[in-house]
Amino acid sequence: MRIATLCLAALMAGSAAASEPPSDGLVVFSSNARVEVDAAGNVVDVQEDATLPVAIGQALEATVRDWKFKAPVLDGVRVGGVTYVRLGACAVPIVGGGYRLAFQYNGNGPLKLSFPAPRYPMDALAAQVGGDFNVTYRVEPDGTAVVEAIEGSGPHARDFRSSLRNWIEKSTHKPELIAGQPVATRLSVPVEFHIGRRLPEQEGTPESPSCQVALGKEAEQDRTVALDSPFKRLATN
Repeated sequence: MRIATLCLAALMAGSAAASEPPSDGLVVFSSNARVEVDAAGNVVDVQEDATLPVAIGQALEATVRDWKFKAPVLDGVRVGGVTYVRLGACAVPIVGGGYRLAFQYNGNGPLKLSFPAPRYPMDALAAQVGGDFNVTYRVEPDGTAVVEAIEGSGPHARDFRSSLRNWIEKSTHKPELIAGQPVATRLSVPVEFHIGRRLPEQEGTPESPSCQVALGKEAEQDRTVALDSPFKRLATN
């Protein structure tokens, strides 16, 4: 599924009046933030990754606090709760010193606690075969994950599906909360098995969406999608 990129940019230091920044010296990373939303949809608390540098953490929090959500409904009444936001980030050096920092909203939903990469099936690897799949799964209130569907076909599809099922079912999460109670959330994630192929849009590369934004370019990217999160981020100018 293609998702339009929603990004906000900020200057960390140096002058904003700079020419096209150099593409070397990039600082690229992804992060998560615990976001508490009140019954009016306002962000009232942001808990960013404690390992982030203070300046970046403060910029991330300021960015997220400007967002607004459609708050969840419980028994016909809007209530507050907690969701987890995924962000990509890129700091690009600017001429004259300092960095241009961009955050990209990559979706929200449960927080992935343990989510190692899926194992490449040995028979498919030996045959030099790849495949494209889409996995739909449900994160339960206790944080476990249950596979609902795996779409995809081709050579060794059975082996790929088995690997993907094991991958999802071994993962753990922090569920979203509504009025303090954990709830189930369904998600969908595209997975590509390709031997020797590096996806250029992955975070950690100059071609990642957050870096494209920091460089003044538009970008959009496939991402894990929460299909029925009770928290819907509203588009803002």
